[in-house]
Amino acid sequence: MDSYVPEQGVVQDTVNRTETPIVVTDTVIKISKSFQLNTIWCYWKHTFVVYGESGFDLSMELRNSNSDSIMFEFEHAPKHSEEYNYKAGNYFEELNREHFKDVNFDGFKDFTIYLYGSMPMTSQTDIFIFNKNTGQFEIDPEEDLSDTVIEELDSINRILVTSGFNMEATHKTKYHFDRNGKIKFTEKISEKMLDSDDANQLTVSEYEKYVKGKLINRRTDTLREE
Repeated sequence: MDSYVPEQGVVQDTVNRTETPIVVTDTVIKISKSFQLNTIWCYWKHTFVVYGESGFDLSMELRNSNSDSIMFEFEHAPKHSEEYNYKAGNYFEELNREHFKDVNFDGFKDFTIYLYGSMPMTSQTDIFIFNKNTGQFEIDPEEDLSDTVIEELDSINRILVTSGFNMEATHKTKYHFDRNGKIKFTEKISEKMLDSDDANQLTVSEYEKYVKGKLINRRTDTLREE
């Protein structure tokens, strides 16, 4: 059964000591029931430092039920507090459904989390791959898969598609995995709109293919849209 441990406290502003201190109204600790993930029995410990009506900071720990060692930890301040409704009875069930996905198709679930920036362009989906040798969730040592969004998970062809954009261009990355969850090759596609003096819009599309981090193919096309 989930547990709540309320506490009281005050956090002083360390940036500017002349400002009014931020008042912590509650510290809430939620602990999940033990559940099986990737053949390991584990449990969540989430600590919420609540600041009145202004939101909260969240510290997430996934621990091995047998050894109590930390399999994964993450800290952030959710932009939308309703994403982490710790008062809900099914809080951990919803969280597990949302965040655990097999993104590299090796048969083990990985951890993904969407972090809101000040705008969609500055938001990001962080991806942590499960390391079956250490029993921990880590950034992929071959390549950081994190991007703005996960666009597609093709389990048949074992392809992860991520995408994002900035003020100048959009980009899409396609990761092709083998049966062991290792990247066979990566395709990167970007599109950039060019200023045009006539009524037609010009778009530059660039394609790159990488094998083991080495660029092996590149092509650039200019498209005219009427």
